[in-house]
Amino acid sequence: MSSIIRFFVAADDEAAEAQADGGPDAGHESVTYGNFDADLALLEWDSLLTGRSFDDALAASASSVIADEDDGAMIVAASVELQQALSRASATELDRVGRQWAADRAAEGEPIDPELATEILGAVGRLARTEEQRLYCWIS
Repeated sequence: MSSIIRFFVAADDEAAEAQADGGPDAGHESVTYGNFDADLALLEWDSLLTGRSFDDALAASASSVIADEDDGAMIVAASVELQQALSRASATELDRVGRQWAADRAAEGEPIDPELATEILGAVGRLARTEEQRLYCWIS
């Protein structure tokens, strides 16, 4: 399980990769959370928001790891489909997905507060709306 998770936007994979050491700098809009499996969350959100199966989202994410540092820090790109779905989702839809995600995690023995889940999705959704930028996740 990750201890620090920062979702951020960058112009491209190269700009995102430059943030691997220490996480996104002040020049990159970001939101920080912790203590959930961010890799898994991106796949689950993708499936819940786009309607793709989890397996299809997993297969599509094969090249999404942008950086994987020896010290444990990793940067993962959100799928284009997930970013588009997040940017278009209404507050009601994000609340529904947040609650479903929380219920799914609780069923797997990894509880997350439903209100926090909805807050995370709302914050990441706002980042996803940033024009001309890609959505990434820095995990340490």
